Amino acid sequence: MTLHATLYGAAIFAELPLSERPPLLVDPFIAAGSITLLFGAPSAGKTHLTISMATTLVHGTPLWGIYQTQKSRVLLVQADMNTAAYQERIRPNGATLTNDTMILTTDGFSLNICAIKPTDPIIVAVREFAPDIVFVDTLRKVHAFDEIDNTAPDRVYGAWRTLLPNAAFVFLNHTRKLSTHPDATKMISESFRGGGAWAASADTIIAQRRIRRANNPAWLTRLQFVRTRSCQEPTPILLRLNESTLL
Repeated sequence: MTLHATLYGAAIFAELPLSERPPLLVDPFIAAGSITLLFGAPSAGKTHLTISMATTLVHGTPLWGIYQTQKSRVLLVQADMNTAAYQERIRPNGATLTNDTMILTTDGFSLNICAIKPTDPIIVAVREFAPDIVFVDTLRKVHAFDEIDNTAPDRVYGAWRTLLPNAAFVFLNHTRKLSTHPDATKMISESFRGGGAWAASADTIIAQRRIRRANNPAWLTRLQFVRTRSCQEPTPILLRLNESTLL
């Protein structure tokens, strides 16, 4: 087997005319071609959050009024709920999303990405659409591996990147159990479904938790940045659900 690698002297390497770093789709924590993991309990509001992000990205407006975005083509992959239920989530914002957003639904059936061929008609259509960012809801429904198989993450991520090599990916995942431990490594090992192997290849990891406060009927959700390779971890943020748009 031939080793596909290149050996450089340090001084030569420092002066190589390499291309610039990938552009940021969400500045500073989601870069083009990156992998983001968003995990939380089933009731945390992850699906609502990703629709909110998609709505912002197709227009290139600030995300939650905080983070600058690059106008992007968005693919929403819904493999975790039936089509009618997902339509209820999308409908209040359908006109806002525009046709720069495509939705791929599986009606709740598992989607084994590693068994899909590039010649499949749906994949051909997706590749022609050429999304800049893909939201996958949820990670556990798009592969057939045992989640504790340490080889599974790179195979699953690699399959998505082979089909859509220029896209960034945001994978939603359920927590195995909730953790409030302040240490990021402890949080991943205890909370992230499938363990730390799925997190090892991710560029950004965000933990989402729904917050309920006494005498306050508003739906609040808290985001904590566990890891961001493109920047120092942003401070946690607290978001409130918009009752009219569900975002």
